[in-house]
Amino acid sequence: MFTRIVECYVKREKKQDFNDRLQNHVLPILQSQPGFVDMLTLTSEDEPERSVSISLWKSKADADRYHQRHYQEIVDSIRVLLKDEPSVEFTSQPARPRKQDRVVGSSGGVENPIQIIRSPDPPTSR
Repeated sequence: MFTRIVECYVKREKKQDFNDRLQNHVLPILQSQPGFVDMLTLTSEDEPERSVSISLWKSKADADRYHQRHYQEIVDSIRVLLKDEPSVEFTSQPARPRKQDRVVGSSGGVENPIQIIRSPDPPTSR
């Protein structure tokens, strides 16, 4: 398993536009890529302009292929919504993630609560 972590700082007034663009433009591109597994987008209540998207891939080669073919196009499409350029980090994961059907939100006693927005499951063909 391989992980790409993209951190963005979104203009406050463009937050909804950014979320819409992720769901309606970025996610369909990701879902059409070979080796794409899932994506989580996290935002912080304490730092509402910060958005961290974590995409999971079957292999580094799959993530690299996506990055080379589509990443710049995606950044260009969201650039007007951002305060600055996004940062990208790559990590390997030793174990397969468990698919969970629930959204994890903030809990009591957490200093920096995080909201997780899960990507919807892709449509299944019959």
